[in-house]
Amino acid sequence: MTAPNKVTLTHPVTIGGREISEIAFERPKARRMALLARIEALRSAVPDGGEAAPMSKEAEVEVSYLMVRVVTGWTDEDVDEIDLIDDFPRVVEAAADFLESIGSVAQTSGAA
Repeated sequence: MTAPNKVTLTHPVTIGGREISEIAFERPKARRMALLARIEALRSAVPDGGEAAPMSKEAEVEVSYLMVRVVTGWTDEDVDEIDLIDDFPRVVEAAADFLESIGSVAQTSGAA
């Protein structure tokens, strides 16, 4: 079963002159393959010691942005407009759930 494909924002954002109060997700398009590859690379990075280590906070933030971009088609600048406290965590969690539900390579482990 597919996870919900939209999130209602507590604090609407203005992008391209339009007020957006709900973010709709879409299945990833081939043009977003590089974003998915970057997510996978960040999650599978192995430090010099050869043992898997938790992602850094910086990597977690990058993965969060990338997941939102993959399911929305938004730019980093668009994602920047999402309220950090009330909306961003919910959007990231919903994006991760959505990607997992459709079997994307961008699974939820390590999502901020």
